[in-house]
Amino acid sequence: DLQVAFLPPLSMKNLRKSGVSVHEHMPLKDFEIKQNDKGKVIVVSSFPHQPRESVGMPQRNHSFKGAKWQVGKEQVLVPDTQPGSDHGSLEFACSQCGKGLIGAGQIFRIHRGAVWTNCELMLKTSASQWNEAKKTRFKKIHCFGCERNVGALYSQKYEGAEPGQPFPCCKLAIIRGAGINSSIFNNLVIQSTSRNEANDVVESLLKVEGGYCGGPVPNKRTFKEFELREESARLKLKTEQQRQELEKQKLVVEQHRKELEKQRKEAELQLEKLKKEAKLQLEKQKKKKAEQQLEKQRKKAEQETAERLRQEAHRQQQELKDAGIESVIWWECEADDTWRPYSDDISRKIEDAYTTQASINVSCNGAEYTIDTTQQCQINNVTNKVRKIRRQTQPTKQVVIWECNTSDTTVKKWRAYPSEINTKIENAHIAKEESVTFVMSGADYIVDLTSSPPEQIRTATKKRREMRRKIKTTSQAKSPQEQNDWTVEPDIFSNGTQRWIIPCSQNASVCRDNDEFNKASTQYVKMFGSSASLPCRVDYYESKATSFNFQSK
Repeated sequence: DLQVAFLPPLSMKNLRKSGVSVHEHMPLKDFEIKQNDKGKVIVVSSFPHQPRESVGMPQRNHSFKGAKWQVGKEQVLVPDTQPGSDHGSLEFACSQCGKGLIGAGQIFRIHRGAVWTNCELMLKTSASQWNEAKKTRFKKIHCFGCERNVGALYSQKYEGAEPGQPFPCCKLAIIRGAGINSSIFNNLVIQSTSRNEANDVVESLLKVEGGYCGGPVPNKRTFKEFELREESARLKLKTEQQRQELEKQKLVVEQHRKELEKQRKEAELQLEKLKKEAKLQLEKQKKKKAEQQLEKQRKKAEQETAERLRQEAHRQQQELKDAGIESVIWWECEADDTWRPYSDDISRKIEDAYTTQASINVSCNGAEYTIDTTQQCQINNVTNKVRKIRRQTQPTKQVVIWECNTSDTTVKKWRAYPSEINTKIENAHIAKEESVTFVMSGADYIVDLTSSPPEQIRTATKKRREMRRKIKTTSQAKSPQEQNDWTVEPDIFSNGTQRWIIPCSQNASVCRDNDEFNKASTQYVKMFGSSASLPCRVDYYESKATSFNFQSK
């Protein structure tokens, strides 16, 4: 009828396969498993002093009485033993239910009525508690049969422990002490078959000379002392509970402090962010205010400059008029790094508005523009594109024209410079400068005024071309739009017919070449449609016969 046997873990698996209920326990040494004549499982364990059979204890109820040699005043007493000595086959069981708790070979020493083991017993444990005397934590252990508190489990070594004491270990009291009517309360009982066998085991132990003999006398307490101890235990438990509650409160306070610290840091970061945003906003406002101030100063400077130029132009015109010299006035618009003159009608309208500082609307090349004479700019009414305009004057007495030979053959082809470059070269000539630089059609040029005749030198290729200065005296001044002179020399045939070869112009100079090329190109596109390729060359012929025949057309 055996139901519980104590076996080492390595034999558990095989025994469970045979259908026997197994409780895990500490391993034995030099064992073998066999059955006796009644079918009970027997664990045979060999020890250095003698071989012995140890039979697993069957289940018992909670009313275990125990023999007189096991409990009460006549029980076999266990004295103090040397630490680490051989305790033979000494085993202990629970005094309440009879379950075996400490097996052979698991005892390290016996000290003042308590058994110290050399290993952790496979028993049920409770929550960890604090031992003030030993300054360490321990867990209460309970019998796996009746769940009675039978001792304590120490997992870690503490200060003042017995030298050589293995950890973890368990401490189980054999006798709890004296109580009412001096009755002895047993916690453990020796597990043996008879008093004689128990006495033999106890006698074989290696005792401590002058040590405790195992009786209840040294631990005798009165009932009042017992109550005081119980009260002290309750106070200690209450104190521990209060300490734990205080620890919890400290933990809550610490968490609250961390949360406040986190909020403070977040607030500092937010404040720093707001400061940076405010600083950036202030810098933007200062920058915007400075830009507005600069724009206001720029507009004021432009207005002052325009007014000064207007007064200067009026003064020069008045001086020419007082000297009896008439002058022609025209307006130009900046386009593609050069200045293009308006037609005479538009120039007259702009000049009339200029005298009154007004703005006018004009139509030019199929587009509508607003001319602001105060700011001296042209604004496209559709695209809002803004271009600069300027006012030009020239006396009627003489016109100075600088020309360049564009031919690479012996036949010279003279082409006039744009008015702005023409003026620049003439001013350098008057100031007797040795050279002057300018940019035309995206290329850099140098004019050498010291050579005879003067030469134009292209900076990139060092190509030199001959130049000449022409002075025309006119009875009536003409604007560049009216002058419209040829810049190339014609080829003259025997019958008097002249031919001008006009390549596609690469600049915006005002001359007869560009006018005739543009006229022919416009007629060609009208005749063949806009999908036709644009001409790259126009040959212009002129003779007396054709002039006479088409004079009225």
